[in-house]
Amino acid sequence: MTLNNILVATDFSDTSQNAFKQALLFAERFGATLHVLHVVDNMDASWYGIEDAKERATALRKAIKQQAGQMLHEMVPDNPDVEVNTHVSMQLSFDVSATIREYAEERGMDLIVIGARGQTDRSPHALGRVASEVIEEAPCPVLTAAETPPWVTGREPLDEIVAPVDFSPHSHQAYLHARHIAAAFDAVLHLVFVAESRTVPVFSDTGLPGLKQMDMPKEIVENSRAALQHMIDHADGPSVQHEIHIEKGQPAAVVLDFIERKGMDLAVIATRGQSALKRLLLGSTTRRLLRMASCPVMTLRATSTDGDA
Repeated sequence: MTLNNILVATDFSDTSQNAFKQALLFAERFGATLHVLHVVDNMDASWYGIEDAKERATALRKAIKQQAGQMLHEMVPDNPDVEVNTHVSMQLSFDVSATIREYAEERGMDLIVIGARGQTDRSPHALGRVASEVIEEAPCPVLTAAETPPWVTGREPLDEIVAPVDFSPHSHQAYLHARHIAAAFDAVLHLVFVAESRTVPVFSDTGLPGLKQMDMPKEIVENSRAALQHMIDHADGPSVQHEIHIEKGQPAAVVLDFIERKGMDLAVIATRGQSALKRLLLGSTTRRLLRMASCPVMTLRATSTDGDA
């Protein structure tokens, strides 16, 4: 896996500030060029006067470059060993997510970094519309970052990475990606298999419906650790320190609790594959992680429609 070009989309919101920090962290480690993109979509009447529009666009481009330069200066101290090439761009568009995706595709981005919510997304537990649309159709992996908690200052090291695994082809794809990232950051890679419990309807002798909790078959749970170790031993990729975790419960809740309890710095998970309507849909587990995880979440587009991750 190589990361030569990283795109960070910013709207100057708090979450996009954290997205910038994450993008810079990856750009430093992989020696990638950092592309900073701001899409203007709230154009009022003054934009339609040609001269005024040119002046406003020039002023806005200057402001974006100044902010990007200031953040780079603050986050990368005077250190001759740290160098990040940047390319700053501003575009006018009524479709922000499409513009971000087109920029990434046309310029061959290897990673898109975006805030989980933008300036107009007010709910603290909702995945923003732009972020959701970018993730669903992105031509490359997407790293989604929420707002940095007030007690966190500076850039935290990326030491602990979690990759949920359900043994589907798309979770294996996400694992391979996580393995390369863990190697680049010299991080520990935690593989989590959740023996899922499902609620199913049942009928009593009286014919009245009820609900029953069904656990995953015991033999599957017992074999999962060996299966994870086999995947580690036979997968292509760099040598990485692994830890295997077998948990029981609902996948999203278990993984969220694991992230919080173990202090994960990054989660890597695949989205669901294309539907019959040829549109990529986020699985419920992925969507809940994106909405509620306390660490950044990297998603990879999958090609299979099976599974819920």
